[in-house]
Amino acid sequence: MELPRQAIPSEVVLTKADVTIIGGGLSGTLVAIQLLKQAQHKLNLCLIESQSSVGPGLAYSTAEPNHLLNVPAAKMSAFPDQPDHFLKWLQNYLQKNPELAEAFWLTPDLGQAFAPRQLYGIYLQAILQEALAIAADHNGTKLEYICDEAVALHLRSGEMLVELQSGKQLSTAKIVLALGNFAPTNPPVADPSFYSSPRYKPSPWSSAALEGLASDEPIMLIGTGLTMVDVTLALKNRGHRGQIYAVSRHGLLSQVHAPAKAVAGLELAELLSTSEPLKVRNLLRYLRAKVRLAEESGSNWRVVIDGLRPFLPQLWQRLSTEEKQRFLRHAKPFWEVHRHRLPPQLKDFLLKLQNEGQLLVKAAYIQGFCEQPDGVEVTLKPRHKNQTAVIKVGRVINCTGPNMDFSRVSSLLLQNLLAQGLATPDPLGLGLVVAETGLLVSNNTTNPESPLYTLGSVCKGSRWETTAVPEIRVQAQTLAHQLLRDSQD
Repeated sequence: MELPRQAIPSEVVLTKADVTIIGGGLSGTLVAIQLLKQAQHKLNLCLIESQSSVGPGLAYSTAEPNHLLNVPAAKMSAFPDQPDHFLKWLQNYLQKNPELAEAFWLTPDLGQAFAPRQLYGIYLQAILQEALAIAADHNGTKLEYICDEAVALHLRSGEMLVELQSGKQLSTAKIVLALGNFAPTNPPVADPSFYSSPRYKPSPWSSAALEGLASDEPIMLIGTGLTMVDVTLALKNRGHRGQIYAVSRHGLLSQVHAPAKAVAGLELAELLSTSEPLKVRNLLRYLRAKVRLAEESGSNWRVVIDGLRPFLPQLWQRLSTEEKQRFLRHAKPFWEVHRHRLPPQLKDFLLKLQNEGQLLVKAAYIQGFCEQPDGVEVTLKPRHKNQTAVIKVGRVINCTGPNMDFSRVSSLLLQNLLAQGLATPDPLGLGLVVAETGLLVSNNTTNPESPLYTLGSVCKGSRWETTAVPEIRVQAQTLAHQLLRDSQD
């Protein structure tokens, strides 16, 4: 499903937009929907996306039927004030397409089911089309979709001029950067020449990642998180029989979703009641005590992790830079595997592959690569061991997760913003520095008040918990309100 596009001569500046959204994945789509829903007068909105469709983005454009959401359907509404919106949409969609329920592993209790991500992409497209139709009838607000890539921005008299890769230009009053995720960084090794080899795939989301791979060829996946699971599923869907090595520093696999009943005495808001400096060590001790209480009451650690979630941005902001660094260095891998959990059927899938010996998970550091005519030898240093090991594979795929150090991202647009001082890299390499309102913090002394806003993963340095639907939908609603209020001032 595609939004209508307009044929525009490349030599002219496009007509002025009130708000331009750069990026048409989840974050950009939700901002567009909220602007369409909240606008009380006619607006000219523009959305720039390099892909041929708006809505799914990388996360929800997968064609793999068993690439599942890692949150139950009952919690995946696109709207904070309509918590069952996605569930009702899904029920209606499956009534019209009953053959999909079994094909997509959906359980009778649909609210607790983990729906395929491609269905969520269809959902995002459907609600965008609905918002477009309602807004057009209500006040004539329009959303123009430009299939192109923004490569530079220039601030002129309080407005922004957007340069597109095609050579076209767009004038706009305000911009929302909905940049999504960037390809992983290459692991540091003494000789990085292998990273230019066709046997190395730097992005697991590229269509080329699995192309031309022999079914019996051994493969190494760098990373053991959710991205590794996605690639392993895709391999098995293609009938891959070869050995799969999954390597990460700790060799941790994501924990599994399971019921966790509410427990009295687990109110975690008390974490914010003290003004004392927050220490990661003390926070972990506190959480372990709450987990013991949960287990003694017949529940489990999941109720503690989930209960902490609403307070994470405030807790993160209270940590000193030194404590944040300590968390990233020591606790982050353990937090990630407990916070971002797998659907039970996918955990069973991994265990089956491990029990059969096809999937080998290793806790090790990558020391280097030595390419041979018939493959590549990967030297590993197992964790807590002095000796190294060499494994020969036919292909290596980087599954370490998105690169959040925006100072190292090969994006023309980001390089342009950083060069002008219109954006500031987060000092810990977690996106950009962002104000509470979503406004990008500029270090440009000539133009300190640039009309650039953002949401989602870009804000990880200031909010930490900012990459999942429950957080992004609130940010989109709040940001749309802010943009519309500013336009009326």
